[in-house]
Amino acid sequence: MLVLSRKEGDEILLPELDIVVRVLKVRGKAVSIGIEAPRGIRIIRSELECRGYEENASWGPELAHAGS
Repeated sequence: MLVLSRKEGDEILLPELDIVVRVLKVRGKAVSIGIEAPRGIRIIRSELECRGYEENASWGPELAHAGS
């Protein structure tokens, strides 16, 4: 695992995957991040994965990009 320290506004790039992770806001122990990725790449919060994401085929890529 790569561990990085970032400040608000900083970005982490994954150029081979065309993904940008941006630190939007830091308030105490809470951090808001933004993720830009191609539509074909699913972005899933770990708690959803643990609830059986793979078992529910009706969840499509549009769920991961809701609001974008």
